[in-house]
Amino acid sequence: MAYILGKIIAELAVKLLAGMGFDSLPERLGLAKPAAEGAETPARTPSQMVGYIIIVAIMLFALIEASPSMPCYPAA
Repeated sequence: MAYILGKIIAELAVKLLAGMGFDSLPERLGLAKPAAEGAETPARTPSQMVGYIIIVAIMLFALIEASPSMPCYPAA
């Protein structure tokens, strides 16, 4: 359930950030060179990286919240 919710929230965030021009932020800050005509696009855009971080954060939170309900046996 958390994964599905995380994917939905991440996709919304990616679309929102891309629409706001977040992907061109590294170029505007001088951290990356502008892409030349016909150049390869990066594997992940900055907005996709943020979306991935959102999924990881939601899954980590779900794991932490679910851990008390898991039985924990001491090592012998």
